[in-house]
Amino acid sequence: MIKIYDNFLEEEEFILIKDNIIFQSAWNLRCKVRKSRKLSEEEIYGRWIDKKAEIEFNNWQFTLMMKHPKVESPEQADSFKKINTLTRKIDTISWIKVRATLNYVTKEQILLGGFHNDIPKKYFEQPIVTCLYYLNTNNGYTEFEDGRKIESVANRLAIFPAEFRHSGVSCTDELFRAQINLNCIAPVEIKASTNTSIQTLE
Repeated sequence: MIKIYDNFLEEEEFILIKDNIIFQSAWNLRCKVRKSRKLSEEEIYGRWIDKKAEIEFNNWQFTLMMKHPKVESPEQADSFKKINTLTRKIDTISWIKVRATLNYVTKEQILLGGFHNDIPKKYFEQPIVTCLYYLNTNNGYTEFEDGRKIESVANRLAIFPAEFRHSGVSCTDELFRAQINLNCIAPVEIKASTNTSIQTLE
């Protein structure tokens, strides 16, 4: 089950996080998705398989690591503090991996890398959830391998089991598409704002 929370933070909280992450952080440029050797091309690209060449050409993004299960650094800790108004409202006993991602506009919408899990499957022995927090509104979206989609809407939080393979799809109407990917141990208690609306994708 996928839960979507719109207007998740208060407006001033959202603007502060957006400005701190997008405009006041040192982004790293790197390739986007490391393909699992256990997946076939059909599993990686799904309905986009005839666009494999375009997907590979666009397989890069800007990233900002905030938490990593193997590596901790002062820079990560500083970045993680910038989103404390967000993490305080997603109550979990432990954060596994947290990072922000930014993908530049493309001429045509394209799958960003391929269907994947945000953390290795070895962590699935624990109940893990993936949370996506969208930093700007655009016509890009998150697509799941079963065809379900979550539109990129600013101040939207989506939560789903970490084993759900998914991929971003690029935007064509804004300069970039940015979000924060948070992976943590379930269950989580959500402390949404008073204006938050909730919907479920079965």
